[in-house]
Parts: sequence; structure tokens; C-alpha cells
Amino acid sequence: MNKILFISTSMNKESKSKKFIRTFLSKLPDNKNTYLLDLSEAEKLNIFCSGYNNCKDTGICINPENKKNIDLVVQSDVIILGIPIYYGGLSGIGKLFIETFYCLERGELNGKKVIVILSLEKRNQEGIAVQELLPWIYKHGMKLIDIININAETELDIEIEKFKNTLEKINDWKLSESHIEFGKLNYLDRIVEIPISYNIEIEIK
Repeated sequence: MNKILFISTSMNKESKSKKFIRTFLSKLPDNKNTYLLDLSEAEKLNIFCSGYNNCKDTGICINPENKKNIDLVVQSDVIILGIPIYYGGLSGIGKLFIETFYCLERGELNGKKVIVILSLEKRNQEGIAVQELLPWIYKHGMKLIDIININAETELDIEIEKFKNTLEKINDWKLSESHIEFGKLNYLDRIVEIPISYNIEIEIK
């Protein structure tokens, strides 16, 4: 059975992405293989790092809290990442979180499946945020399964039901498949050019 890790990067306790995640988890009859990492918890927020390239040789972040978070992701099969959008891009904490994986160079995340929950004020603001996420996802050989946009107009129950169906079918997704239409992603009602392919060779040491 898949081990599913939900990650909430929002500092706002009333954020749309956080509400989506917590509402979904509350509806699960059995969540033995489901875990939540909430970075708004005080002890989880120390994810800053000043080690420069010291981690590249060991593959281990010098910040102990980062190492705990990274280990949670490495041990999971499916990563659900909730990030709010500020100024059209990922929030600062969201960016900081994905940058902590800089130390991984040995294919530790290869093949993991990712669903991103972007929370925004209104529709058609997600294009730049997706561009910021792609290098992290593709550099590590992960598979972007779906992008969920949560905004003020979202009917939460409907989106949660769609999300549930996606999770139930996630084992059927192969690394060569995707149903995301990148060309239709927008930013402020304008089409944003997003790369369809992003090829990086992952060296397994």
C-alpha cells in the first residue's frame, strides 16, 4: 500500500490549501499509511540552511530538522504538496522547503508521485508557480500527477471528491504518463509558456 505524505507549507492557519488537506484527512476512514507534515508548527519551521555545498558530498542536510523532513519524503510513495501563491509565485516557505532537497543527488526521490495543491485568491494565477515547481520535480525524477487549484470560488467538497478519485487510481499512473495540459495554464488570464519536456539525467551513485 502506498505511503502518502501530505505537506502543508502555509503559515496561515485558515489558508485554503491547509483547509483542503485537513478536510480530506478528516474524511479518511483509515489513515494508517497517511501522514501530515505541517510546516506552520513551530518546531517544524526551522528549515533554513547556511551550509552552502557542504551537503553535496554526503547527501545529508546539515540542518537536523531538514533531514527529518527529507527523510519523511524519501520514505513516502506519494507526496501531496500544499503551497499558497503569493505575487503569482510560490510562497517563500514553499520555495525554501523544496530547496532543502538540494543535497539529494543519488536518485532518492526517483519515481515518486507528486500532487500539488496551489491555493490562490482567484483563478488563473498558477502559471508561474508551476514553472517554479518543475525543476524540483523533474530534477529528482518524480512524476507530477496533478495540479489542484483552490481559490475563493472552489467548491471544496467537489474538489475533494475528484482528489479522492485521483488517489484511488494513482497506482495506475506510469512515469511516462501525464494528463496535465501545460499549455492551458494561466497567469492573470494570460497564457504562460511552460516547457512540455524537461530532461535531466539522474546519476545513481
